[in-house]
Amino acid sequence: MSSDPSAEPALAGEDAPSSSAGLRPDTRTSNNEMWDIRPATLGALEPPPSSTSDVRMLGIQQKIQQLEKETAQPERREAARARKKLTREVQRTLAEAGRSDADKIKYLESMFSEQVTQQARLENQLIPLRRQCDITSKEREIAIDEKARVVELNSKLHELCRELRKENALLLDTSKAISAQELSQRKSLTENFQETVEGITRRLEEHETDRLRVVAENEVVKQKLKALYEQYEARESHYNQQLQTKDLELRMADIKAEEQAVLVESAEAQSEKMAEAFTQMQTHKIETDKLLESYNERFSECQHSIEKSNEVFKMLRQDGERKAQQLKQAEKDRRIMNKQHQELQQRLEQSNARLVQLMEENTNLKKTDTSDKGRLKSQNEMLQSLCRTLRNEVKQLKTGRGTTSPPAAADSSASSPVTSESSLDVLASADRASGIETDSDQNGRDASSSLSASADLSDAMSQALTISAEDSVTSIDGVSLTL
Repeated sequence: MSSDPSAEPALAGEDAPSSSAGLRPDTRTSNNEMWDIRPATLGALEPPPSSTSDVRMLGIQQKIQQLEKETAQPERREAARARKKLTREVQRTLAEAGRSDADKIKYLESMFSEQVTQQARLENQLIPLRRQCDITSKEREIAIDEKARVVELNSKLHELCRELRKENALLLDTSKAISAQELSQRKSLTENFQETVEGITRRLEEHETDRLRVVAENEVVKQKLKALYEQYEARESHYNQQLQTKDLELRMADIKAEEQAVLVESAEAQSEKMAEAFTQMQTHKIETDKLLESYNERFSECQHSIEKSNEVFKMLRQDGERKAQQLKQAEKDRRIMNKQHQELQQRLEQSNARLVQLMEENTNLKKTDTSDKGRLKSQNEMLQSLCRTLRNEVKQLKTGRGTTSPPAAADSSASSPVTSESSLDVLASADRASGIETDSDQNGRDASSSLSASADLSDAMSQALTISAEDSVTSIDGVSLTL
């Protein structure tokens, strides 16, 4: 795992002299690699393994990003398809002919409430993910701080090792210089002593009298040399003790450096684990952000549809106010239409009774002889004249109202196949519709529809009588009358 070059201690210096206890940096130093502290018995301070793991991690991250891009495109396509499908369903539901404006508004409100609840659920799911991401980022910062502290401690230990190594080299140099100086002094003293001894012997030979004096001086010199030799041995033992203490201190420093190296390795392993966890959390956060963006787009589309529905609601309210004015105008016409409706109701009842009578006569005509054909034709002409009069009255009523309403009953009766039973059902439904008075506009529509239905029924009855006359002439049994 590569680290920041600014955080790494730049360990550089001269190679220490070869000794039993010392630290030396490896020649393969780099700014992107951590130093590894090891005891001097192993040979050197070596950096961790090569940066191939960094290249591998970068390749893995690039592969993850590529896979995320590849998987994000189908998810976006799927989200776009879902949005299109939802809009088509809403448009198809709103375009249905049987639905009223209130039903459409209720449907849009239900869709909006469903989207709002889904958005709230997704936001609730996003809250713990954000908290976990914050916790992970804090843990990463703590790990980075710990790593910086460990690196700083490592640099301090390196500086300490470097200083100890310099002091050791200086101490060895001074001890060598002192020992060389002592040896030279010792040689010079021994040479002087031998020269003095030789001179003394010569003098003793030459001057026997002075021999005793020289012996006494020689004894004094021996005592001085002995004291000097004892001082030299004491100093040499003192230097040896100092070297032993320095050696022990260096060994303790090596042990501490080894312990710090173990701590650094554990911290690096923990930082690698935290980095992997942080990358996973980053990928998860990117996915959740993309999902949140898709939900925000859906919410904006729903909000746009709601604004459209509000505009439609305003138009419907204006239309309702206009309809209220028309209802006031229709309230005036309702009283006139009620009177006309009662008269037409009486005529309709008479025509219904007449139609029932004619149907019974028609069924009897199938069994009678063909001699009744003339009478049926006269009745058919009479019914046609009655239909014409009813149509004229309906037209007069429509022109008198001043407002046009679609004759639903007439269209339905003209579009459906006419039979004797269906005519009775239509008349009964017209009677029921005319008897129920909910509001003024409904009464006017019922009156016009009942009049148009009665006119069309009478026309259909005339056609049925014509068909029955032809059936009676041709003697074809089993053909039903059609209205």
